[in-house]
Amino acid sequence: MIFQETWRMILDGTKTQTRRVVRPGEHPYVLNNEIVGVMMPQRSPLEKVYDRRIKWKVANGRIDWFTQAGVGWNSGSRGGGSGKVPTYAVQAGRGGKALFRIKIKAIRQEHLRDITQENAVAEGFQSVNAFVAAWSRLHNRKGERWADNPKVWCLTFDPVDGIADALLLNIIKHGIVP
Repeated sequence: MIFQETWRMILDGTKTQTRRVVRPGEHPYVLNNEIVGVMMPQRSPLEKVYDRRIKWKVANGRIDWFTQAGVGWNSGSRGGGSGKVPTYAVQAGRGGKALFRIKIKAIRQEHLRDITQENAVAEGFQSVNAFVAAWSRLHNRKGERWADNPKVWCLTFDPVDGIADALLLNIIKHGIVP
């Protein structure tokens, strides 16, 4: 996942949420009235649910039931079906090296302008107004702007253990100093 302006906030612990615009065809996968994953759109009308790609999924152990029930996540996508906790690379820019990894704790869908002060703080900002300013700098395409009030996925996450070690290793190994 790209955190162009905010990856440092994850490192210092002030950012534990991110909002991503819902793309056409994306939809939640719900178990026991809780979103546990985001499904990518079908590639063809004949494609079965277990053939679809998973964009994100929650790393809380409830996925194991889904996998064992025979429905299953696509085993080729982001740790699905392997029993491993899915993690996601944090990049400072598109096409950049992974700086460290995060795991998703919860997913919900809402309209962008439903953000609360508490959520703005979890996004790493001091206020909703500061969040709006940052969002507006990064999202200026029609349908993604603050004024458009798009539906968004709200992802709550934690850095994976060893985050400082992983970042230091990347700096040493690849000369990455974002």
